[in-house]
Amino acid sequence: MGLNLPLRFKLLFLTLSVVVCFGVAIGFYVTARVTGDLSNELLKRGVSIARHIAEISAEDFIEHNHLHLQYLAREHQTAEADIRYILMIDRDGELLAHSFGATFPAGLAKLNRYGSGEDAVIKRLDAGSEVIYDIAVPVLDGRIGGLRIGISAEPISTAVNTLIREILVAILLIGILAFALTLPAAQAIARPLTSLTRAINGLSKGRRDLQLPVDRRDEIGVLNDAFNQMATDVRQVEKRLAAQVHFLQVLMADLPVPVFYKDQTGRMLGCNRAFADFWGKQIDEIVGRSAAELYPPEDASLHLGKDAEVLGEGQPVVYEHAVTGADGKQYAIVFHKALFRDEEGQPAGIVGVMHDVTLQRESARMKSDFVSTVAHEFQTPLATILGFSELLQDNTLEESDRAEALKTIMRKSEALSQMVDELLDLARLESGRQMTMDKADCNLVELLDETIGGFRKRMTTHLFHFEAPATPLVIQADGQRLTQVVENLLSNAVKYSDAGSAIHVSTGLNGKRCHIVIRDEGVGMSPEQIEHVFDKFYRANATSSAPVGTGLGLFIVKSIVDAHHGEIHINSVLGQGTTVTISLPLKAEGRIEEQLPGR
Repeated sequence: MGLNLPLRFKLLFLTLSVVVCFGVAIGFYVTARVTGDLSNELLKRGVSIARHIAEISAEDFIEHNHLHLQYLAREHQTAEADIRYILMIDRDGELLAHSFGATFPAGLAKLNRYGSGEDAVIKRLDAGSEVIYDIAVPVLDGRIGGLRIGISAEPISTAVNTLIREILVAILLIGILAFALTLPAAQAIARPLTSLTRAINGLSKGRRDLQLPVDRRDEIGVLNDAFNQMATDVRQVEKRLAAQVHFLQVLMADLPVPVFYKDQTGRMLGCNRAFADFWGKQIDEIVGRSAAELYPPEDASLHLGKDAEVLGEGQPVVYEHAVTGADGKQYAIVFHKALFRDEEGQPAGIVGVMHDVTLQRESARMKSDFVSTVAHEFQTPLATILGFSELLQDNTLEESDRAEALKTIMRKSEALSQMVDELLDLARLESGRQMTMDKADCNLVELLDETIGGFRKRMTTHLFHFEAPATPLVIQADGQRLTQVVENLLSNAVKYSDAGSAIHVSTGLNGKRCHIVIRDEGVGMSPEQIEHVFDKFYRANATSSAPVGTGLGLFIVKSIVDAHHGEIHINSVLGQGTTVTISLPLKAEGRIEEQLPGR
């Protein structure tokens, strides 16, 4: 029953309020209208009386018959109950007669001057207990004076008060009638709404099986039907939301990108597995911790400052910072932070994502170094070519020196041509296109023999040893590109090994594949250098004393080997040399099981 009373009271109060407001509005309107009409009539009557007295007293004004004027004033005041005073004033403003007794308010005569012509001048006076209208009219157009009468508004007030009492009684009777008629209607409306309220409360507490009867076709029936449909929709939405929440939890947990979220104070509310792994901790070791507990002091100060920006401005913040991961390595991390809000739309905390851009930054650095290196590498051979060309053009060299100069020009031109080819290959790979491979039957032994023979003639400072089967090794390959691979590897072996050292090349079969092994006795590489040796623009030795190169050779070599469905591996020890092994698929009819000692 307690649930029904508030709604009933509201309906009853609303009905009574409407009735009272309507009655009061009518009362004010009627009162104002009646008051205005009665005031107009009173003023018309007052002006009429004043003009009548002024007309009959004109002769006495001319003769200054004070006694008769005094008689007329008192006689007319006695005849009219609502007239409070009559004043007769000459044209100089002197009081000729009045209706007062022995006591006369001296300031009253100067309060309202009569007008000229036939116009009456009316002023409203507040006499304390009543309102008086002071009406001044001229006598004979004001040439001999004027007359003023004070007529009381008390009859109007009495009539209006009586009218107000009658209106209030009518409003009371209408209110009682409205209450009697509204009470059953309020109960009829409140009863089904109470049932609906109970059902809504049950729905908010988790009861999803509630259904209301739809046994009426009015608005209440439509409302009950809408509730039933809403309860059904809530059940379906909850199922979808539960599935989505589970999906998001699994997604965030399995995302390879570190994700975290924290409250407004900076304490961690949660994170995914990638975030915990990056810092080398368990998730429960991170949740509840502050920035000061997770990061070094300088890093914590930076992160808290960025958090304050997000919370203060409400806009996402992106910034880059170098951090040390659990593995002790330095990483360039871009932090993306954004605000998330609660159910009421108020700031609740910050969600963040860590994006590792170490490789991109390193690639940008290497590309910058590459541009500088290429400019230098092009400038050196060009300077040599230009210098010797000028000497040849001036005919200042001996015959034996001219031959050596031509060899030098040829050698530097070949170096430039190789670098240009590497740049063209890089441009082709950067644009997403594969290098064109014109594959055909290729005898690997002959290709290696010919390539090494050319190096023996040009590079007399090193010893070249070649071992291969006596029978051909036939593969499907682009001979020119494969020659490019071998020449690049042999060139690296020469560059990074001392003069007089040996370079060993061998080929043979390994199951269904053939292999090429190139081993030098040079400076070798560290494991970290081997890890990046196939990266674009990477140079194991980037100092000014490093051998000529663009840092693209091994990147292009690997691209060519990959295009032949082959594999390339490098083993190296600092100070002991490097071994490069290439494995290529053997053509079916070209397989040879027997390997003979090489030359």
